[in-house]
Amino acid sequence: MVALSYVKAEIDDTDLEPDGFGLSGSVLVTENIFLMADYNVLSDDIAGIDLDLDTISAGVGYRYGVSPTTDLFASISYEYADASALGISESDNGYSLAVGARSMLTDAFELGGSISYVDIEEDDTTFTIEGRYYFTDNFAAGVSYGVAEDADLYTVSLRYAFW
Repeated sequence: MVALSYVKAEIDDTDLEPDGFGLSGSVLVTENIFLMADYNVLSDDIAGIDLDLDTISAGVGYRYGVSPTTDLFASISYEYADASALGISESDNGYSLAVGARSMLTDAFELGGSISYVDIEEDDTTFTIEGRYYFTDNFAAGVSYGVAEDADLYTVSLRYAFW
């Protein structure tokens, strides 16, 4: 699966609302084990100062089918973030752990939710809900909303599955 996304973040108690694009992908390596990767490029302009935020995530996960239409999953990922402004760049790396579920409510509509713990310099927990509408078995459009301690994250995506 590969997905192209528009991503917008709202940072609490600031005027920062960086937005940009993301590219993500995942592939099953066995019936239950999958590999995943994610790359996001966000930016914002505050008082004429350009702020850029790039993130990379790569990991492995396990999915368990509880029914023909519902999966539970867990994953662990390496995380990298780079923020830059005024020619100064700060980067750090860490890890994340996630658990969640997703279910096909109809033949065309999927609903999912997850909880993830991310530790990059500081730790944070994010709760995410997402929905996807499948135009065909392989092509879907989706939206998601994630809420963390200091930020909200909105995503609109187009996804293509190769199976």
